Amino acid sequence: MRVSTEYDYYLTEFINMIGWSSHNFELLAEQKGIGAEYYFCSYDEEDFDYMPNKVSLIFWGDFWGDLWGNREEDTILYVEPNMFYQYIEKAYQEYIEKHPNKKEIMKEALEKIKRDLCIIE
Repeated sequence: MRVSTEYDYYLTEFINMIGWSSHNFELLAEQKGIGAEYYFCSYDEEDFDYMPNKVSLIFWGDFWGDLWGNREEDTILYVEPNMFYQYIEKAYQEYIEKHPNKKEIMKEALEKIKRDLCIIE
């Protein structure tokens, strides 16, 4: 598995692919991770890819090969929690602009994510 530091590229791809909804924000908060078959993130100590004080972001190469027609190597990134949270918070802001009635539910999930990532303002 290739370790990457292309944070902006992969975080942007991840955020765009998840299809954010109030349900997905709640899942992320509840499970300390979210994803699909070929890409996911995790900050759960129980996961195989756990690294203390990081968010693991994994992309399985088969998925990228299906998209672009050539097999890429499996890729993992170990993202600083503050950086990950900035992308999640931006997705939250964009979502509540379109769905203001979900703001309170989403805010609770976002606050739990922030606590679990040990983000201090």
